[in-house]
Amino acid sequence: MGGELHFDGKYHSDVGILEPSLSEKGILGSNLQEEAFRELTGLAYPLFLENAHLVFTGEDLDGFGATVYELGIRGLLGFMGAIVMVGQDGEVWAAVTDGDLVKYFTSEVAGLELPQTVKAWCNRFTGKDLVFMDRDSFEY
Repeated sequence: MGGELHFDGKYHSDVGILEPSLSEKGILGSNLQEEAFRELTGLAYPLFLENAHLVFTGEDLDGFGATVYELGIRGLLGFMGAIVMVGQDGEVWAAVTDGDLVKYFTSEVAGLELPQTVKAWCNRFTGKDLVFMDRDSFEY
């Protein structure tokens, strides 16, 4: 049974697979917040979606009063992932793996100091360089 089954050939589809947005996954509170996050993260935005297969609630180690979400893919949690912290006034601190890098984004002007929550999350990814991303000088 199944001995005559073949899958060779060319397959085409005009229908793309749509990843649910971060607000649809409950990570961001609204479409407006989603647009601001998309603007902040620029070309790295799809990396956050790609890593949002599993969503865990994390702990705010900094005492910012932020809600923390850790994102990952089953079986790849030690290699790929993302973290999104959303403050009570809409502040954002976020990081995502991208190959050998961890890219860090923040909406805060004085964002040169990495929050302890993000630092603890980054420690899972040994061998990856941390890059502070500036929305005015994206380097992709």
